Amino acid sequence: RTIHLDEQKNASEHVYKLLQGIVNIYKGSYARSQRRDINTFVFNTAIQCFAKSGRLDAGERAEEVIDMMYDLADNHADNHRKPSLFHPNQQTFAFAIDGWVTSGHSAAAKRTLLILDRMNQANLRPNARVLSAAIEAVSRHGQGSNDADVAENLLRQWIELIDQGDRTARPSVQTFTKIINIFARSRDPRKADRAMDLLNYMEKLSTTRGYEKVAPNTIAYNSVVNCIGKSKGDGSARRA
Repeated sequence: RTIHLDEQKNASEHVYKLLQGIVNIYKGSYARSQRRDINTFVFNTAIQCFAKSGRLDAGERAEEVIDMMYDLADNHADNHRKPSLFHPNQQTFAFAIDGWVTSGHSAAAKRTLLILDRMNQANLRPNARVLSAAIEAVSRHGQGSNDADVAENLLRQWIELIDQGDRTARPSVQTFTKIINIFARSRDPRKADRAMDLLNYMEKLSTTRGYEKVAPNTIAYNSVVNCIGKSKGDGSARRA
């Protein structure tokens, strides 16, 4: 049957309370316990529940779960189980960003960047899944004057993954088109050039086996034309 939004919101809260109960048990009897029924996957499931809930505080609650993971790992680093069983991984942070994206919160893009900073501090490199979620956050909720720079930085990280042969880093035309649209709405005087550079990269990359889905479509070309049209540069009309 169809799960209504209110049910999803309630479900996420129930999952969080259950998780708190499990964590409290582990904190109290960790050294004596040899069971392995809690790990990163369990925490990730809880975060994903918040991401799907549509709650305004979904992103905040997701980050609370991440804090819980670090707290449990730090408290039991010297015990029988390795703390890595509780440490956030790339999927953890991707789900947390999803939580901010789906929440509709005005601070979603800003908090996404803080999550990326948190990953960097943990020496955890964003993969394509994380970068895709971050691009979605900036695309849907970006309001800052540096959105174009943020988008280009995310794009640069993705291109690095591609150049290093990461076969999981296969963007779609929709992903790159979102970046072009971020350029278009920005006040960056270089946005037309940025859009054209990305379009050229998409055309070139699409000729590589495995990356055919990044080939520009009519929507991508229209987005570039729109970006050029909004550019204040003297060459905008010529480029279009």
